[in-house]
Amino acid sequence: MTKAHNVLRGTYQNILAEYDGADRRAMSRGWTWYNDMLRWCEGTAMKYGVAPHRVVAAFAALSPMITVDQNKRALVEVLETGTTDLNFPANVEKAIAIIDHGIFEALRGEKVEAFAEAILEPFGDGVPVVDRHAVSVYMGKPINDQQRKGLQRKPVRKRIENAYRKAATARKVPVHVMQAVVWESYRERDVGLV
Repeated sequence: MTKAHNVLRGTYQNILAEYDGADRRAMSRGWTWYNDMLRWCEGTAMKYGVAPHRVVAAFAALSPMITVDQNKRALVEVLETGTTDLNFPANVEKAIAIIDHGIFEALRGEKVEAFAEAILEPFGDGVPVVDRHAVSVYMGKPINDQQRKGLQRKPVRKRIENAYRKAATARKVPVHVMQAVVWESYRERDVGLV
């Protein structure tokens, strides 16, 4: 059995290599991704008469296991009808609790909390969003579902977060920008998503 400290070993140099190899489109999208998402959430909040920070938190709560476009549709469905079939019922309940009652404690999970923070502070140096793409970049290769379970170990997650911080410091860019640029670059190159 693999020891906890040996799970998901990678390096910040893999992150730098992805960042340095990002094409113009990935670089541009990475620099604007979270800011664009904040503007979308603010526009949606205004349209439905909900506080913007509640929309951001609900958007983050609905984000696991779906694409960004599905996430947007799911949030609009929740705002218009009070439900959606695009995500797990537990995540829908969290989004509703946040939107209707401001129960931000419903937003649990390091990835979704970091995601909400990154949207609210697009050019910030908060906690990087560590999803399967971010881990694959850190590792320098795609990871499988079994390996992803290693993210449940706090020391492993912190090591990956610190690698993103170190890479951001090395290139003198905000942490959220570093994470978004490499996410865009990785998706474009290895996953073929644009």
